Amino acid sequence: MNLQIRTRGIKMTRPLEEVVERRIRFALHRFGERVRHVHVQLTDLNGPRGGVDTRCKVEVSLDSIGSVIVHETSDTPFTAVALASDTVSRAVRRKIKRLQGRRRA
Repeated sequence: MNLQIRTRGIKMTRPLEEVVERRIRFALHRFGERVRHVHVQLTDLNGPRGGVDTRCKVEVSLDSIGSVIVHETSDTPFTAVALASDTVSRAVRRKIKRLQGRRRA
């Protein structure tokens, strides 16, 4: 799995990078070789004004199935990553199940 992390308006610290990598790899490890590329983008939507303003976008490119994109927003980058990793795991599982259902029919 090729993991790429980008930020816009958020300082990428080593602890944040480690959390992103750990959460995303854990969320997607069970799908193994089906996951080709993962792009994570953390964006500060409101700048210094504060509030619920950190968006985590995760795009997963799957082997011959297509891609899955999820967005989650929270007040901190850590929370946004946690929410997005849970959501992307469920979304990838649903996409794979749908494909398997079509093959059986």
